[in-house]
Amino acid sequence: MRDHIDVAIAQFSPRALERDTNVALMAGIIEREAAAAPTDLVVFPELATTGYVPPRYDPAFHRALRTQSDQLGGPAGDAIGRAARAAGVHVVYGFSEQPGSGALYNSVALVSPDGAAPRVQRKTHLWREEWHYFTPGAEIRVADSELARIGLSVCYDSRFPEVCRVQSVLGAELLVCVFALVSRPGSPSTLLTRASTRAMENNAFFIAANRRGVDSAGIFRGGSGVAAPSGEIIASDPDGTAEVVRARLDGGAITTARDYADVRRHRRPELYRALGAPGA
Repeated sequence: MRDHIDVAIAQFSPRALERDTNVALMAGIIEREAAAAPTDLVVFPELATTGYVPPRYDPAFHRALRTQSDQLGGPAGDAIGRAARAAGVHVVYGFSEQPGSGALYNSVALVSPDGAAPRVQRKTHLWREEWHYFTPGAEIRVADSELARIGLSVCYDSRFPEVCRVQSVLGAELLVCVFALVSRPGSPSTLLTRASTRAMENNAFFIAANRRGVDSAGIFRGGSGVAAPSGEIIASDPDGTAEVVRARLDGGAITTARDYADVRRHRRPELYRALGAPGA
């Protein structure tokens, strides 16, 4: 990992099924944030290019979602890639992926400013109505970048510690999870709890990027944040009012955390065999 990484989490409020409009707004945010302060990485939330799916299955929405989905090399990815190159920053964003096989995936992409092909992780654990729209991803990956080895995930994936653990074992130093998390009024958000726990468990930074705004799924209240490898929250948006949450990640914090308790080195996989048993 670099000595430090400057991160901007854009608590973007996408417009439902308006891909081109959303991508244009995202490109503007990338340009603005790179000009406003030192920025290495801009992170957008889950399904940032299309908005989230309705709380009840809607066949018409499903058909429209297909027309607004993107594939690697598609118009949305190309536009975001151009913005990343122009600003000299890396970008992580959630999108509805249609690779040409007929299936849709709730995916997250890492775009680098050098023009390399985006690295994509598909959501492996689908939530409620998502099963009607998307196919679950079948692989957990880690993306190499000049910033760090990065493990990408999407929202509900963060409820399963195995996802981040696999990425940690594969060498991830930075875990980035994009969310479209609805917070019920009066109920506490679990976003920062998840960030802190997954970070401490894996001696890695954890970025939790949630959206704001309102659509058919409910009210999205932001609350994004960043946890250090110690589990300490180093940046947050407790009242959900910030358009952007910024943090500087100190690469030395990973060394400090692993000197104290290197969870990768101290694991005992022979004791965890029940995790691979049918029905476990």
